[in-house]
Amino acid sequence: NLKQEIDNRIIKPLDLTNTSFEPTTHRLENLMPGYEYKNGNLCDVTDLSTHWGWAAGSIVSTISDLTIYCDYVSKFAKMQNGWLSHKTSNNLDYYYGFHTMKIESFYGHGGSLPGYSCYLLCNDTTKIIIVANIQINQNNINPATSIGEFIVNKLIQKSCS
Repeated sequence: NLKQEIDNRIIKPLDLTNTSFEPTTHRLENLMPGYEYKNGNLCDVTDLSTHWGWAAGSIVSTISDLTIYCDYVSKFAKMQNGWLSHKTSNNLDYYYGFHTMKIESFYGHGGSLPGYSCYLLCNDTTKIIIVANIQINQNNINPATSIGEFIVNKLIQKSCS
């Protein structure tokens, strides 16, 4: 089953002690509130379960575990060396397997579900890690992606000046 595969292939080997696959139908404890615009009104969607998101939204983690995971993803993506990659319409590189993105020298993963928008990028050489976790979504736009890309661009500009 998927939970067992995630545990055996990712969580246990990386010793992610504060990460779990939680496709539950009840509200998770210690979950930050999430908000979504519906018909122009801001609605609290925190009580939505993670069950319907399945593999796309049912992995719960902490920042410390995300830094371990991000370092691994960065090294893994480099090993792929462009294998099975493609450019998106906004010129980002995506690598299959972890749906890993590359922006300049940063690798990571992003996503969104109603009420939540997240983005994780890291550079395993400089040890810079960017985590953007936003509690709101609007019109299927992932605001964490914009924030992450802005930070990377600022870091790149600074290193070139």
